[in-house]
Amino acid sequence: MDSDLRKRLLLKALSSRAEIYGLIGQYDRAIKEDKKILQDCSNINLSIKMEIMLHIAAMLIAGKNDLKNARRLMNRIRMIKKVKCESHYNARIFNMLGIICRRQNRYHEAQKYFNRAFAIYVRLKDRRGMGGVLSNIALLYYNRGELDSALSNYEKCFSIEKDLQDQQGLAMTFGNIGLVYQEKGNYDRALQYYGNSLTAAEKSGYRLGISIALSNCGVVYELQRNYSTAVEYQKKSHQIAKELGVQRQIGISSALLGRVLMKKGDFLEAIRYLEMAITVFQKFGDKKREAMAHIHLGITYTKMKQYSDAEEHLLKAEKIARETKDRETLSVFKSAIDDLKVSQQSAIS
Repeated sequence: MDSDLRKRLLLKALSSRAEIYGLIGQYDRAIKEDKKILQDCSNINLSIKMEIMLHIAAMLIAGKNDLKNARRLMNRIRMIKKVKCESHYNARIFNMLGIICRRQNRYHEAQKYFNRAFAIYVRLKDRRGMGGVLSNIALLYYNRGELDSALSNYEKCFSIEKDLQDQQGLAMTFGNIGLVYQEKGNYDRALQYYGNSLTAAEKSGYRLGISIALSNCGVVYELQRNYSTAVEYQKKSHQIAKELGVQRQIGISSALLGRVLMKKGDFLEAIRYLEMAITVFQKFGDKKREAMAHIHLGITYTKMKQYSDAEEHLLKAEKIARETKDRETLSVFKSAIDDLKVSQQSAIS
């Protein structure tokens, strides 16, 4: 075997390993593998180097929420001469910059980047790329509370994925449409789409999608106050996430399971899952979800009349929310701390 072929095979193996780490939620290890390739294989093809750098950026955004370093890396990539000449790289970069801006609540700037990415994909007749950008635009509208516009873009995305027979993409889009109907308060329609999401995920063997769909169904049952059924769905979701080893989904399903167990009155079990969720969210720097898990722990301890523990967790949530300027979480905190004070007063009297 000649040295060039050996090098290509090694590069492919290392790159695949980085992708697998990313898929199972081990983002630090994925980034470490990618950086090792860049260091050890200095003479690699520029196109491969670009793919690795884009993968690192994706891991920084999706896994670490490290938007500052992700943006810095994207700017470095844009300075490479080859990128300036090749449209498909620019489309991916604009799409990722849009995601960064959306996460920073810079919606107007995000819209501009998404529009530029979409225009390039249209010119390239890349329907899969178009569908991905439409999904991001839909989420942008969802975050802004413009639910009808979100729904319209998700439906366009659905049409593309249906034509491409992309079952994994359909599973995600069905789930996203369900989220819009859930936000609208149309729980029956939400469950219908979550069921479609589950079916599509099962068809494609997309087990992470199965976990997400089950979790979404559990949230609707929780909103309908059918707590026993909600717990069943969340436990199934959590079990699959654990089997897959996808840490972020383990954290999310732990938090949702802990919340519904708290509402059901199973306080000790709720505490166990909420503490598990906090550990995961701290690892990934997911401040909003960490703060909400602390709030739900605070509410749980309030219900148990363990007031010092309740206050400790609520104050941790407040600190995170103030540091991140998260008004929504601060509002939930204020309601929870007021309930704590009322419960304390009732206990005294």
